[in-house]
Amino acid sequence: MVTHQNEARLLSTQTSGRGEREIRFTHIPPGSKINIFTVKGELIKTLLSADQYVGDVYWNLRTEENLDAAFGMYVYTVEIPNVGTKIGKFALIK
Repeated sequence: MVTHQNEARLLSTQTSGRGEREIRFTHIPPGSKINIFTVKGELIKTLLSADQYVGDVYWNLRTEENLDAAFGMYVYTVEIPNVGTKIGKFALIK
């Protein structure tokens, strides 16, 4: 099983699952826009950084149509006002 050190531990009453599925983008400047694309270039979700203090933007792994995102590779862009654009990639694995 793959987990991240920031994931909460399972409760003693839980036998499976890790809770809500989400990805957290960190250190995102206020006013930034995150676009998430399939590797084919299809836009599946746009997120906005509205919080001026925290800098974290969460994605619940749902598309704009509120469907579960499929497992696989994704490309994201972070458009930062007056700075530029950052491009990255990540994988959703089962």
